[in-house]
Amino acid sequence: MADKKITELTELDATPDNADIIAIVDDVAGAPVTKKITIANLLAGSSGTVENISGQCNGLTTIFTTTSNKGIIWLSLNGTMLIEGKEFTRGSATQITLTFAPASGEELYLKYI
Repeated sequence: MADKKITELTELDATPDNADIIAIVDDVAGAPVTKKITIANLLAGSSGTVENISGQCNGLTTIFTTTSNKGIIWLSLNGTMLIEGKEFTRGSATQITLTFAPASGEELYLKYI
């Protein structure tokens, strides 16, 4: 099996179990390393939809356009969660208003479920 490519392996024709393991490449942009991850850990980090709105950060903008802001949302800036009602509010169904203007190059992500 060590001499087979992933594309040559037999396909799982069933719903994966949470304990099943899949291959993942970590740190693709830096020093890529192939590792394993369980289905449970993969899904734990990916529930909901993540929208990258970092491109709107310019040091002036406080109102950000999103795909949606309905339901439960988490907004993070450079990996730090922002508090709704204190650091941001929801405007229309596709707008988030921050109490400050993130600078160019900052990472602003919206996760909603």
